[in-house]
Amino acid sequence: MEKTEFAELLRNEVESKTGKEVRLTKVLKNNDVTLTGISIIYPNSNVTATTYVEYYFNSYQRGDKTLEEIVNKVIEACENGMKDVQKDLMKFFLNYDLVKCRLGCRLINYERNKEMLQHVLHKRVMDLAVVYQCTTNITPIDKGSIMIENKHLEAWGVSEEQFISDAEENMKRRLDPVIIPMEEITPSIYIILHREFGNDLVGMYVMSNWEHNYGAVEMIYGTSTLKEFADKMESDLYVLPCSVHEVILIPLEYDEEIVKRYNQMVREINNLYVEPEEVLSDHIYFYSREEGSVRLAE
Repeated sequence: MEKTEFAELLRNEVESKTGKEVRLTKVLKNNDVTLTGISIIYPNSNVTATTYVEYYFNSYQRGDKTLEEIVNKVIEACENGMKDVQKDLMKFFLNYDLVKCRLGCRLINYERNKEMLQHVLHKRVMDLAVVYQCTTNITPIDKGSIMIENKHLEAWGVSEEQFISDAEENMKRRLDPVIIPMEEITPSIYIILHREFGNDLVGMYVMSNWEHNYGAVEMIYGTSTLKEFADKMESDLYVLPCSVHEVILIPLEYDEEIVKRYNQMVREINNLYVEPEEVLSDHIYFYSREEGSVRLAE
């Protein structure tokens, strides 16, 4: 069964069981990955909670869950989501003071997200874009966060400059970068990559946040941590974009041949091991101790 056929079947079954209208929508996620949202439309409500067909399709194909079990899961996800939406959403959007203390940043690829960035507030950094989100309890599917769009600033009556300043100040207060030897943090992945790339992986470190969730942004806001690490290693650093969740640090001095080799390695890792929506970049970066900043390695 194809995914589109499954989505329509699931929509019909949920609609039949709830007696409510059920809609399928295309939702653009990171790196222009499009997911199929399924929502139950509740009468006299101007908000809906959405879960995604893709999260259930693979389970159905493998036979892990029956169609009836999946229908019940979809209804449960939408009902639980609506409870949180109705309780929190209006308060969230109407009161900027509630938003301000829960702001955070993510780092994504600029070119891969051009369509989304037309309406999402962002700041261009090299070939990347910093986007902003507010942590919430609205949807467990998206780990409780809402991407900030330009229209939200209009509703709050807050300027872009003020908002970005508030978000970056909040990031500084919440800053929690961690740097760990690669083989300690992801031993199974390390073994696979070592098989592919051999000694190129020796002496690598992973930088992320403590949750390892969209932690690649620490390469932008965690420069003081990069400086401490580079000083400890007594070396400049290559910064390899492992995914939107983490970057790899390699203490080595700048060399054009190394840049070419690591750029090729990153492209191969992205193609072989990284989910399309989690790819950060096909280019590597360089932290200079003298300059105290990260730049594209060219």
